[in-house]
Amino acid sequence: MRPARPAPRRFAALLLLALAAAASLPAAHAEDPAADPAAAFAAALRTMPAPSAEAGFTFLGVLHVDGKNLGHARLYAQPVGEADARRWETGERYVIKGRAVPTLQSSWARYDAGFRPERGRSVADGAPAIAWTRTDEGFQTRWRGPTEEAKKGEQLFAHEGSSLNTMAATVLFCRHVLTKPGTYATTIFEPEDGVKGQKAFQPVAIEVLGAQDLQGKKVLAARAVKADKTLTMLFAPDTKALVALRLEHGESKVEILPGDMWVMPAPDAVTAGMRAMFGFAAKQLRVLDDAIDWRSVHAKALERMSPEQRKEHGDIEAFRKRLLAGWQKQLQERPAPMMQQFIASQKAAIQQETREDGTVHLTFPPMLRGTQFIVGEEEGIWHVVDLGPPPKPAPKPGPRPDPKPDTPKGGK
Repeated sequence: MRPARPAPRRFAALLLLALAAAASLPAAHAEDPAADPAAAFAAALRTMPAPSAEAGFTFLGVLHVDGKNLGHARLYAQPVGEADARRWETGERYVIKGRAVPTLQSSWARYDAGFRPERGRSVADGAPAIAWTRTDEGFQTRWRGPTEEAKKGEQLFAHEGSSLNTMAATVLFCRHVLTKPGTYATTIFEPEDGVKGQKAFQPVAIEVLGAQDLQGKKVLAARAVKADKTLTMLFAPDTKALVALRLEHGESKVEILPGDMWVMPAPDAVTAGMRAMFGFAAKQLRVLDDAIDWRSVHAKALERMSPEQRKEHGDIEAFRKRLLAGWQKQLQERPAPMMQQFIASQKAAIQQETREDGTVHLTFPPMLRGTQFIVGEEEGIWHVVDLGPPPKPAPKPGPRPDPKPDTPKGGK
C-alpha cells in the first residue's frame, strides 16, 4: 500500500510556513550572542558576498513527511543578471510523487546586492499563485490565476528594513555566518498569510550553534526559530554544503535528507536509466514509479496506438496503474543489494546517444539483455520519458516443409 499523501493545501502550508528543530540534535547554546541580534543581522548583511555561483548553493534531497518518502525537494541560491548588476535568486521546489502527475509546489524570491527582497512568487497545485514586489511603501502582493479568488486585487503590507522570504534565503544567510556563533534577528515575510488576513511579517531568531555531533559525524548547525516553529539546518564543516533540513510543527515532521543514487532523483541520464533498470531487475516498483515521467511515457504510448486504443487508454492515472499492476505480476524479485552492485558494475558499458530533442537513448549491455530507455531532463532531474514499444513475442515454430528430393547431377 502506498503511503497516504497530505492534501496539497495542508502540505503547502507546512512546507512554506513550518519551521522546526531537529529532535536528534543535542541542546546547544550560541556562544557570545550579540547584544543586539537585529543589529547583528544588519551588520552581517553588509558583509554578504556578491551574488556568484561560487557563493551560492544547490541542495537536492529526498522529501520525508512523518517518516514517509513522498518525493524530493530542491533548494537553491544563484546569481541572476549581468555581472556588474547581479542579484540573488533563492527558491525551493517540492515534487510530491505517488500519482502519474506529481503535485508541485514552488516559491522563489529575488534579492538585491544588499540582500533585500525585491520580488517573488509562490505556486501550489490547486491554488492561485501569489506574486509580490517590494515598493517604497512596502510589499505589494497580488493573486495570479484563473479563479475568482485570483481577482481579489492587490494588497500592500508596509514594512521597513530587511526580511527573508524563502527557506533557501535563510540557508544562504546561515552559510555566510556559519563560523560565527551568535544570534541574529529579522522577520520572515509570508505573503500567503498576509493575503488571508493574518500577519504578513513574523519575527524570527537565527541562531548559529556551531559544531554538533550527528550519528558520529561532525556537522555545523544553525536554526531559525519563529514562534513555535523551528528550521534546523545541518552543514558540512569543510565545504559548508547543506547536509540536511529538519522541520517540525506540532505533530507533523518534514525532513529533506540525502540518499544514495538508487533513492535520490537522478542528476544525469545514465543514473536515470540505472534506476529504472534496478526497478525492473529487482522488482522495486517504488523506485521504478519514481524513475518514470508518466506524462511523457503515456504520450509516447498513445502515439503508437490506434484511435480505438487511445480512447481505452486515454486516462493517464489508469494507464500508470495498469502498467504497475502488470509489472507486479511479471517481474521477479531479486536481492536489491546484489542487483545494485551488478548494475553499477555495468555502468561503463551503457551506450548513450543524444538525440536532436535533447533526450538521450540508453542501451544497456548484453548482460542486462540490451534493455533500452529514452531519458530526458526537467528542472535538473532526469527521468525515463519513453519505454519504447513492447518487445515482439518470438514467432511460434510452424510445420517444417518436406525436403526436396535430391536431383542427380546432370539430371533434369
